[in-house]
Amino acid sequence: MNECFLSIGTNKGSKIINIKDLIEKLKFESFNILDRSSIYETEPLLNADQPKYYNMVLKITSKYDCNKLFIKLKNIEHDMGRDFYTDRYSPRIIDIDILTFNNNIISNEMIKIPHGSLHLRKFVLEPWNEISPEFNVPDHNLNVSELLNISKDISIIRKLDYNI
Repeated sequence: MNECFLSIGTNKGSKIINIKDLIEKLKFESFNILDRSSIYETEPLLNADQPKYYNMVLKITSKYDCNKLFIKLKNIEHDMGRDFYTDRYSPRIIDIDILTFNNNIISNEMIKIPHGSLHLRKFVLEPWNEISPEFNVPDHNLNVSELLNISKDISIIRKLDYNI
């Protein structure tokens, strides 16, 4: 089994229902969810003219190799109604990013692992720090807590009180 961290985001429609639906779809696809952060309300970073996001991080195991995992996750996004033909930073019903895959460093035409922007995004680092602060991020030589502490992202993040 392969161990991965996923970043989840949604800012379109019923955000809590989107997250609940995603978790159910992951379970249906035989992903084992080992841990999950709280849900955080976060500001959009690169296109401020849109609703706030709900973000969280999941720690999962998967039988799939990294490329197959990526395809499975994109199919789930599509099935949930994500429109891949809109602007990259527009509102979305669901967004799933693979942050890490085991302790591998992967770069191909489909995917880059660890995720290329994870160290720049407080909306990733804050929830990730909640569940795995000591995880050493490959290719960064720092753990999640250290990356959060040196992050220059000053966006406002608020932990929400939802149990999913």
